[in-house]
Amino acid sequence: MRPPSDQATLSMLLLSIIAIALLLPGANGEVYVSMKEGVIRCFIEEVPRGTTIAGRYTTSQLNNMHMLGTSATIGKVGGAVNQKPFADKQFNMKVQITSLKDGFMMLDQVLPKEAGKFSLEAPENGSYKICFQTDTSSWFNAITFRFQFELDTGSDSIDYDKVAKVEHISGLDLEVRKLKDRCVSILAELTYQKDRERVFRGTSESTNSRAAWFSVLQISIVAVSAVMQGQYLRYFFRKKKLI
Repeated sequence: MRPPSDQATLSMLLLSIIAIALLLPGANGEVYVSMKEGVIRCFIEEVPRGTTIAGRYTTSQLNNMHMLGTSATIGKVGGAVNQKPFADKQFNMKVQITSLKDGFMMLDQVLPKEAGKFSLEAPENGSYKICFQTDTSSWFNAITFRFQFELDTGSDSIDYDKVAKVEHISGLDLEVRKLKDRCVSILAELTYQKDRERVFRGTSESTNSRAAWFSVLQISIVAVSAVMQGQYLRYFFRKKKLI
């Protein structure tokens, strides 16, 4: 049986990527946490080079605050004076994106309290730390509020409604554009994972090589020690005229 040609292999690879793109759900990460005034919250995202990191957030009053600490009503809960209402507290949100590789801060923005958006294109492969913090702090009676955050990367970060209006495309053309962008994102991710595998393989081979040389060194030390001990015992026995 004749092996498949390079062109056939490439076609099979492209078909596999398109199938994955059609079946794979979007990498849409939406979470919400309780945030306290002045306390920093960070998320880490790992992406390949050239990938767009786009995030958006909203803040709101935190419900069931009698279990977490309150920021809504004025009064007494469990004998403690309650905090100011969330709507009455004025602050902005600071957004910072830092590369974990070298600690370089690539984004530092101050966005509105209620909601905000940001985006950044990753200049290199690696992990990025996305941190949020209020631009105010309070030693006493700091408010706690609900922080809802959604992060999109790659093709999921593209606003296709805006693309359709700007490029005047719709229907099948727009779906083809989405599929193309998804394939590009998957190819970038596959390339990134391949690079990581190459680095991991190199590290493993280097570690195995060092371990092997260390074993050789141990054996050499034991052999030299045995020879020296034998020579010493022979000298000792001769000196005592035992041999």
